[in-house]
Amino acid sequence: LFLVYTYYQGFSIRERLVAYTYDEVSDALINSQILINGIDGYSTHIGCRLHALDDNTMLMSTGDAQDQPASQDLSELTGKFLRIDISDQNFGGIPADNPINNSYIWSWGHRNAQGLEVAPNGIIYSSEHGPTNDDELNILEPNRNYGWPNVQGFCNGFSEQSFCQQNNVVEPLQAWTPTIAPSDIIWYNHPSIPEFQNTLLMTVLKNKMLVRFEFSQDGMQLLNTTEFFNYEWGRLRDICVSPNGKIYLATNGNSWPSQGPNEIIELSNPNYDYTTSIKETNVSQNIIYSIDLLGRQVNNKDKGWIINIFDNGNVKKTYMSN
Repeated sequence: LFLVYTYYQGFSIRERLVAYTYDEVSDALINSQILINGIDGYSTHIGCRLHALDDNTMLMSTGDAQDQPASQDLSELTGKFLRIDISDQNFGGIPADNPINNSYIWSWGHRNAQGLEVAPNGIIYSSEHGPTNDDELNILEPNRNYGWPNVQGFCNGFSEQSFCQQNNVVEPLQAWTPTIAPSDIIWYNHPSIPEFQNTLLMTVLKNKMLVRFEFSQDGMQLLNTTEFFNYEWGRLRDICVSPNGKIYLATNGNSWPSQGPNEIIELSNPNYDYTTSIKETNVSQNIIYSIDLLGRQVNNKDKGWIINIFDNGNVKKTYMSN
């Protein structure tokens, strides 16, 4: 299990990435390992979102820690996406194929990215907070500059156009002015809620809603954006999907700074049979994809514990011995 948190070092706030082992017997986290330590932090703008990739690496977002120029400084880890090796051979180290030699930095020019998701086709999406303008939804690419603080949103200002041309800046898929405060994103690929199937879902804090994004077949063009549950609950911070397709939203108070109540909200389809198990059905089924216990997509014949997701909505956890 991977965790990022802030801590005090003297009078300064720092950020670190830590790995734990989950012990099933004691139901506890053990064997704490600090992987990255001493990242400049602050009381706000420190990210952070983690996502394990299928190549035994992991992406981590860091905010600018209220030091805007640091986002463009390749000697600093703030305002970046970092890529970390989580293989047994180099656990916590710098991947040899990172775009910058001997650096965790994977992309830069970020303000405060709080959403990170990998679609089934491998495209990596991110949601990011702007200042009072230009919240963003981005496609992440390695070794690319996302502009902050010189560019906010699209490259449509005179100085922004010049900076974008000189620095090969990636423009967002969508920008919001005034800001909405985007948070977590997740790809929904389950038949139990057909309105959301094969779309990207994003929780929103300030405007208190869930947003659905529909893409072109290759995932590179945003076709439609639809809002749901506007102001029905508090600030929507996080989203996750259970193996049976139910969606869970975590609220984070009604206003900023965050105060309660905090709730977990379940979204489900009353017309879908969530009780059907694989053993009880005789309907022909095919595996759509398989993941390991870290959520990384794997081959369904790989050794170890894997979770198979089937085209009829069923899910099965199994151990592969060879």
